[in-house]
Amino acid sequence: KGLEQARKPKPIVFAAAVDEFLNHCLVEHADHTNTSERVKTSMASLLAMFRNRAVTSIGTPDVERYRVWRLTDSPDAKAVKLVTLRHDLDNFSKFFEWAIRMGYTTLNPVRGVTKPSIENAVRMYILSDAEEFLYFELALARSIDLHDVATLIVNQGMRPEEVIEIE
Repeated sequence: KGLEQARKPKPIVFAAAVDEFLNHCLVEHADHTNTSERVKTSMASLLAMFRNRAVTSIGTPDVERYRVWRLTDSPDAKAVKLVTLRHDLDNFSKFFEWAIRMGYTTLNPVRGVTKPSIENAVRMYILSDAEEFLYFELALARSIDLHDVATLIVNQGMRPEEVIEIE
């Protein structure tokens, strides 16, 4: 009976578990702040779908619905590129591996979902805070429009092509 109780997951709402997981990531990736930021970005879209759900109630069909939702334009969000979805699913899987270790669930439902290939993905370089500051300084000296577009990209998380498409 004691063994059975030890295996029973502790009930926790997804949003509360994500807060704890993000704190864990800050410590785990203290030397790689971009990694923590990427995990945080993935968790934001996952929170939009699973915020008030119990971690144990999220199954493979739910992850599949999330996958389709992220790839489809909806009133809630614009469709993302396959590489973005791949990162989101990778981070969701890391979340569940952590949640298993914490005793919040016993299964990783992401394992049953096909992740998009990143074979042809475009790699990008993420600026450090110092590089970003220098860029904004130079952009402002060159053109207020360039500075404003860069501000939109950084503050809203938009891609350059998304800013250009704005009417």
